[in-house]
Amino acid sequence: MSAVWSEEAASTVKNGTLIAATAGATAGATMAVLRNAPVGQYTLSMSINCAIFGATFFSIRETFLAYQRRKNPSFGLKDSQTRDADDLFSSAMAGGTTGSILSSLARGPKSILPGFVLFSLITTAGQAAYSFANHRRQLLILRSQSPQEDGGVSLPSHTLPPHETIGDGDETSAHGRRPPPASKEKNLWDLFQMPKWSPVRKLTDEEYKSILEARLRQLDEEVKMLDKELGLEENSGIGNGGKKGECAALVER
Repeated sequence: MSAVWSEEAASTVKNGTLIAATAGATAGATMAVLRNAPVGQYTLSMSINCAIFGATFFSIRETFLAYQRRKNPSFGLKDSQTRDADDLFSSAMAGGTTGSILSSLARGPKSILPGFVLFSLITTAGQAAYSFANHRRQLLILRSQSPQEDGGVSLPSHTLPPHETIGDGDETSAHGRRPPPASKEKNLWDLFQMPKWSPVRKLTDEEYKSILEARLRQLDEEVKMLDKELGLEENSGIGNGGKKGECAALVER
């Protein structure tokens, strides 16, 4: 195995088998609860079956990939790199081979071809979806690291050349205070980009600024209304106090 596989490939087979076994155990326990069947029996059976499928699939897949990586120097790739076409072909062949073997063991030789076609299509679709999602994630990470205009307004960090003025050296003055260094950590939202048809989207700087200004105007109006109400209450209090004083003077007379 060491002559054909690398340590990374062996780790991939091991992790894939463990993930498949865990998924099978979870599915088996769920089915047992829904069918009111013995949980332990369903969990163990599904876990073993999925572990066998996962070990066979990832072993065959890594064997195909190890053979295809030998051609990397002719394509200018590193030993650990693989092309999307190689991943797709390896997953399709591994899924078809695994499906045909397990189908023949479970249902006989007549199910070899249907099992090969079915599992080959399933694993090919899964690999294509995984490759698309992986490329999409890498593209979003690159966009988040390099400043680009994605429909929003990007404000320049420096509009004037660097210069020194009075108070720059004095950290106690307001002009001499340096702004804190910008954090390099990106928000989790920046790593995702919603599609155009989605009702949820990221606000641009101008939209966010207009929302804040509208909110501030609303707060100013509310404060003015409160001031007017307080002024009316004070005036009414003063008027009532003056009337009470006049009534008291008349009573004394």
